[in-house]
Amino acid sequence: MALVSYHFGGKENVFFEMFEPIRQLFANMKYDLSDPLGALTTFCRQFVIFRNEEHELISILQQELVMNSPRLEKLTDVFFPSWEQLRLILKECHEENVIQFPSIDLAVNFAMGTLMHSFNISFLNRNQSKFTPEQVADLAVSFIINGLTSTHMGRGRER
Repeated sequence: MALVSYHFGGKENVFFEMFEPIRQLFANMKYDLSDPLGALTTFCRQFVIFRNEEHELISILQQELVMNSPRLEKLTDVFFPSWEQLRLILKECHEENVIQFPSIDLAVNFAMGTLMHSFNISFLNRNQSKFTPEQVADLAVSFIINGLTSTHMGRGRER
């Protein structure tokens, strides 16, 4: 462990280096914004599939976020690319009248919440369903699109 720590310049840097796969994923993602719904579908599918493949990393990130860890500031290069990409895609969906929603911030938060919690947690879901990561990704995409669309149509609003 000492050699690994030395190589990365300390144990904190080892921690930050663990997230390189996430940095690479979002640095290499490309979207066709001329088809914003297709871009949204691609983003969501890739996120959910990656979430399934690297669930330990995403779980650590979720914990850092929920605990408002002092390390969050150093993890902005891990968090922000995915949030900004989703924001850009949803903004394009909104501007092209593909999906209308009252708030871009809430749309991003709701969509990202769905994506980040798409991994099946056995403690919470005792009856393990047998969905593939691809099926879960497709369900998440439908859930997000239908949820955002229904807010525009007036359903689900407080009375």
